[in-house]
Amino acid sequence: MRNPARCLVGAQPIRRWGVSELLHQCMWISGTRYLIAREVQGEVRFGTTNSMNGTQWAAAAEQALRDDGLLLIRVKPKVVQVIPKGKLDDYQKAGLVKDGR
Repeated sequence: MRNPARCLVGAQPIRRWGVSELLHQCMWISGTRYLIAREVQGEVRFGTTNSMNGTQWAAAAEQALRDDGLLLIRVKPKVVQVIPKGKLDDYQKAGLVKDGR
């Protein structure tokens, strides 16, 4: 397993990322697995002005997803559920999500 704190990611101009594409990069850098709800689609604007280590980059990418209306719910240390904020009640009622944090 790679150490994300030792991975260096250079500055990247702000651009539109597909949600799956951005989460795939987060997974590759951090080792975290993302379980993406089928309703999650589209793109998110993301970029960095500075070089960051992998931990910082993944945290910034996750924040961009939150700012775009997605919930990232940590299930285990390296497993995160990704659902639209508007679907939280539906997922909780179905027993698919226990906590909305």
